[in-house]
Amino acid sequence: MITENQKLFKINFMKSGPMLLLAAVLVVAVLNLLASLGVLGGGGSSSDSSASWDYKVMSAQEMDEVGYKAVAADEGIEPDEEGKMTLPREKVVIQAIMPRTLEEVQKDGWELLTVEGTQGGNFFIFRRPQQ
Repeated sequence: MITENQKLFKINFMKSGPMLLLAAVLVVAVLNLLASLGVLGGGGSSSDSSASWDYKVMSAQEMDEVGYKAVAADEGIEPDEEGKMTLPREKVVIQAIMPRTLEEVQKDGWELLTVEGTQGGNFFIFRRPQQ
């Protein structure tokens, strides 16, 4: 037989259960992100844990700008008076420009850690040893 207290617990849990589950998932996601960035122990190899890192976050728009400028330099294309450029279509599709963009960012010693998607778009997180 179910007591009155058991009925109340069941009703209260059904109301707050999904919120508790959502909160638990959010906490796990944040802890995983911090661990992957090396902020929490356990992220990366043992050599990573002794190094100090600089981090850089770039939006998708910033990544595109770097890629377009790199392609323009490769093709010898200069921007016009308004700062606009006409680039070959086959050079600016995502499959072609993303590797070129990453090469350009890596020239300064940055390595891609992760890409985080949000409602505001994708953000690329890089790190390099502190200089």
